[in-house]
Amino acid sequence: MDQIIMGAALEKSNDVQVYDDIDCCSLYRECSDAKKCISQNIIVSQNCKYRKKLEGGIILFGKNANDFSKKKYEEFVESYKSLSIKEVETLDCILYYFFHVNPLLSVELWYYSPELDSLSEKGFINSYLDIKSILARYSFNFIRKNALLDASPRPRKKEPFMKMLVESDHDFIEKYVKKFRSVSLPSKNLRYISELYKDYSCKKIEFDVSSLPRNKEPNFTKSDV
Repeated sequence: MDQIIMGAALEKSNDVQVYDDIDCCSLYRECSDAKKCISQNIIVSQNCKYRKKLEGGIILFGKNANDFSKKKYEEFVESYKSLSIKEVETLDCILYYFFHVNPLLSVELWYYSPELDSLSEKGFINSYLDIKSILARYSFNFIRKNALLDASPRPRKKEPFMKMLVESDHDFIEKYVKKFRSVSLPSKNLRYISELYKDYSCKKIEFDVSSLPRNKEPNFTKSDV
């Protein structure tokens, strides 16, 4: 990753120092599509390991990748076109979030909807209920809202807080956490989903980030149920 970041920085630089080899620069997708290095920065091009791979017929990214199945991608496209309006809206929102808003994040909590189940079944996303993750992330909110911090002695670590939370009202906790799902993009289909996003989803009007149905800081209270 450091080599890629350095390559991206060099791509924008006119510095003519001699650098060690870099893995690739920010143009790796465009170079993959062109099947050759297209960088105008001579220093970057000369020191790019990926350029050497391309010259040897090794393509790692995009539709020209050696192990990219065009048939499988076409199946994804057809499946995408057959989705309901709500499924498309949900998937577009998720892809926008993971590819544009927070591309370094692998898993995010999402408010549950039936569309998450259907998209997961069709291989577009992973959607699952992770109770421990939800409690670990939001137990402080619940305790603060319910004045449990007034208890003496006050536990200072999250684990005792979670224990207090679960023991206080198990039925409520179970009902609350079912409002969420942990969502991620399936690694085995990521290259096809990435191309789908580039060809279809990201060409639509930009989403308002504030309207994304992801859950950042929920109010962990009974009134939310």
